[in-house]
Amino acid sequence: MAEAGSMILNPNFLPEAQRVAAWWYKGGNQQRLTYISHSSSPAGSLRPSQRATSVEISAMSQQAVREQQSYTLICRLGSLQLRKKTHAMPLYYMACLELKDGGSLQCNRRVDETGYCRMCQKSGKVGPRLNVRCRFQDAFGSCWVTVFHPAAEKVLGSTAESIVELSQQSEEICEEALKDTYYDEMLELQLRAKPDTWGGEARTHVTCVGAQRISSREHSRTLLKEIHQLLK
Repeated sequence: MAEAGSMILNPNFLPEAQRVAAWWYKGGNQQRLTYISHSSSPAGSLRPSQRATSVEISAMSQQAVREQQSYTLICRLGSLQLRKKTHAMPLYYMACLELKDGGSLQCNRRVDETGYCRMCQKSGKVGPRLNVRCRFQDAFGSCWVTVFHPAAEKVLGSTAESIVELSQQSEEICEEALKDTYYDEMLELQLRAKPDTWGGEARTHVTCVGAQRISSREHSRTLLKEIHQLLK
């Protein structure tokens, strides 16, 4: 990729390109390629807070971890689970926004139709909280991850209140607006994997607890630096 943004095939005038081509034709094309940001390891055995691929995250959710672990995933939003069979999937719920025990953290527990919170045992301040099922895509594949508020607002690039307004207009309008976010900006996700059970079997529950949008240009420069280090 040239600085102006154009793609140049076989840029033989660049010394770096000549070195990569020489490595490729002298046996590099026979080597097993691995994700350059971490050493190869089975799903579930990655060190906490280390970068993972979507394929590893997907495989991990089918296995069982013994303790809670954290990972980072660089990806784009591929799609949302908007429907389950013929029924629309709820994208948000009304939550209790009262502070827990007079502290600084909000309750965020689901309230009933009257606004009553069983945890706080009262009806107080309430507001929408996003809870969406997302398919994230990277160069290796894709994975499904549940994303909670406020990380979901970063992923969708919209507030919970805006999603509520779109939903109140119509399901079709909301779905079309959300589809415009597919394959938009690159995302850096903070994922949490913890032990869980499903159908009586031990599984790993993977959720997104943090998200931020990142610059494609800066991410490309980081990858080029990693390639340069490998070629030294």
